[in-house]
Amino acid sequence: MPQPSVGAVKFWQKYQGSGNPLIWKHQYLRECIAAAIRDKFWEPGEKLPAEADLADVTPFSLGTVQKAFRDLVMQGLVERRQGAGTFVVHRPKAVDSPWHYRFSGDRRGEFLPIFPRIDRISHRVGDGPWQDYLEHAGGKLVQLDRVINIGNEFDLYSQFFIDVRTYEAACAGGRALEGVDFRRELGLSITGIAYELQAGAFPAEICAKIGVAKKTGGTILDIRATASSPRHRYYQRAFIPPSRRWLHVAEFDPRTIGRFDLAPRSEGTAKQG
Repeated sequence: MPQPSVGAVKFWQKYQGSGNPLIWKHQYLRECIAAAIRDKFWEPGEKLPAEADLADVTPFSLGTVQKAFRDLVMQGLVERRQGAGTFVVHRPKAVDSPWHYRFSGDRRGEFLPIFPRIDRISHRVGDGPWQDYLEHAGGKLVQLDRVINIGNEFDLYSQFFIDVRTYEAACAGGRALEGVDFRRELGLSITGIAYELQAGAFPAEICAKIGVAKKTGGTILDIRATASSPRHRYYQRAFIPPSRRWLHVAEFDPRTIGRFDLAPRSEGTAKQG
C-alpha cells in the first residue's frame, strides 16, 4: 500500500489545530490548508499533496477533503490543472473598477490597484449591526472575509454580508469569487450606498491577519448598500489601518445608479492616519 507523501504528513503535524472546531469538517480542513498557504508552507505555484494523501494523514474522508479543495478553488487560493494536480495560486487578481477602497495614487485622479484575497467564507445568523438591515432566510447570512492589499503598500480587512440565497445562486457549480467585484459577480442591483465610520482599535485577530501590531487603531468603515430587491442588499465593514493615502468615498445618485460603469456624482475624502 503506497505511503502518503512527506509533505502531507508535515502539513498535518504543523497545521492540524489551525481550524475552528465548531464548523463543518470540510470547512475545518479548508481553514487548516488556508493557514498553511498564508504562512507559505507551500509557496505560490507549488503543488499541494494529493487528496488521497490528505485523506490518509487526516481523520477526514476523501469526500471531505474533496469538499475542502472545492472551497479553496472557489476562494481563489488554489487552482486545479487537468491531469497535473492542485496548485497554490501565484497572486490575487486586481479588481478592475472598485466602488470602495479607492485610495489616491501619486498622480491626481489616479487610484492604487486593489488585490483582494478571500480569507474565510462562513454562514452567520443575524446577530450584528447588519441584522435589521439585510433580508435573510431563516436568519442565515453568508459572511465573506477578505484581506485586501492596497497597491502593495498595506492591507485592510473587509467583512462582507449577503443573503445566503443570493450567494448560493451566484456560486453554483463551484464558481470562484477571488479577485472579483462582489457587487457585479453576485448580480446585485444596487440603488444607493451609505457610509458610516469611526476611529477605534481593531480586534487582535484582524490585526494579525493584516500584519499590524496588536491594539492598532484606525478607521472602521461601515457600508450599507440598498438594492431594487431586499435580497440584493449588502452590508460591509472594513478595518483600515493608518497610511499616507487618502480614501475617496463616493456619493452616488440612487436615481441613476443602475449601470455598473456609472461615475460617482461627487466625492469626499478621508485621510488614513
